[in-house]
Parts: sequence; C-alpha cells; structure tokens
Amino acid sequence: MIDIHTHILPGVDDGSPDLETSLRMARLAVEDGITSVVCTPHMAVEHPFPPGFIGERVAQLAQALQEAGIPLQVLPGAEIVLSAELPRYASMGKLPTLGEGSRHLLIELPFVGTPVFAEQVFFELQLAGYTPVIAHPERSNLGLQQPKVLEQLAERGILLQVNVTSLLGREGPHVRRLALKLIRQGTATLIASDAHNAHDRVPVLSSCRRLINRLRKPGLFEALTCDNPGCVIGRP
Repeated sequence: MIDIHTHILPGVDDGSPDLETSLRMARLAVEDGITSVVCTPHMAVEHPFPPGFIGERVAQLAQALQEAGIPLQVLPGAEIVLSAELPRYASMGKLPTLGEGSRHLLIELPFVGTPVFAEQVFFELQLAGYTPVIAHPERSNLGLQQPKVLEQLAERGILLQVNVTSLLGREGPHVRRLALKLIRQGTATLIASDAHNAHDRVPVLSSCRRLINRLRKPGLFEALTCDNPGCVIGRP
C-alpha cells in the first residue's frame, strides 16, 4: 500500500515532533503493509519552505529509516493551502509535488468558508499541466455544504483523497457519511491516513478495509490504496 498524505517528517509542522516519533510511525506503517509514504508537511505559499528543504529532510529521514532497519520508502511532497497565488507559484516550479517527478499537487481546502477563486485555481493548475489532489474534501466547508461541486471537480479530472479517520467516523457522522458517499459513487479515488503521530493519528490504511469491502466492489480497496496512489507518485 502507498500512503500519499502523512505528516511524518520530524519537527516541520504539527505532525511528528521528533525523529523518535517518526520512526515509531514508520514501524506502524510497515506493520500495516504500507511500503511507501509521501511526506506532506503543511505549506502556505505566503510562507514557503526554503529551496531544497523538503528534499533534504526526506533524505535525512530515509537515512534514519535505513539505519533502523525499517523498510519504508519516503517521498517528498507537501499539503498546500489553497491560495489564489498557486498557479503563479506553480509556473515558477515552486510547489512541491507528490513524489519525485510527479505532476500532482496535494491541496487543502479551508475548513471554514469557501474561496470564490477555488475552481479557477484548479482550472489554471490543470492548464499548466498539474493535477490537483484535494486533501480530505469530506472535512472541508465546500464538501459539507456543496457536495455536488466535488462531483463536478472530479468529473474535470481533479482527484479527491479521503481520510481513513473520516471513514471510521472519528471526524463526526456528517463527515463519515460524505466520505462514504464519495467512495461509493467513485468520486473519491484515493484513501490516505493524514497521519500526524504514533498514537491516535497513525499511518494505517487497513483499518477501513472491512468497511470498503462491504461496498461489494471487488478490488476497490486495492485500487484506493495501491493502484491509484501508485499512479499519483508515478509508479507503473
């Protein structure tokens, strides 16, 4: 399995605070059958990371994993806050993509309010050759208030990524219902952990396998956690 949304990089954002925690998270991921994770620290274009920062931190974590004997591949990325400036920064090559050589951008919608420029930003990113991936849209104000818009975005080729915790009901019943609906109707094609630590927001995907299998769509869980994420990071 491939987890395309994690906050496993130590000491960068509100995710893992230190290397020890990151290693515990990595062990949990491997125990769950995850082979690769994308490190997606929160990023706003108003406060960008220095050039090469994420790559350097990912390389340091990869070295620590190797020394600890933990067989987990870590890839660079970022969870980018939606901004009207994203197309401009993308044109300058300043937005971290999901995995090396990918053209996919993980974008976080606001939890409160819906910017009027959202759809235009996604359109301009697509024109520039990028594929937006909306992080946990089931938790966003847009998704909860205007779920039809999510369907329209998906029809335009924008990818939707649902959180495991949302499917399990840990974000509330309204979020759970929307998450299940997006998966059931095929609007969301990716599941990720959005892991932040090693105790309650962990890098585990299989905890929702039984729930997905109850939808009686053969191969759906594998598509959501292996095949589709593999396409995102550029893995054949």
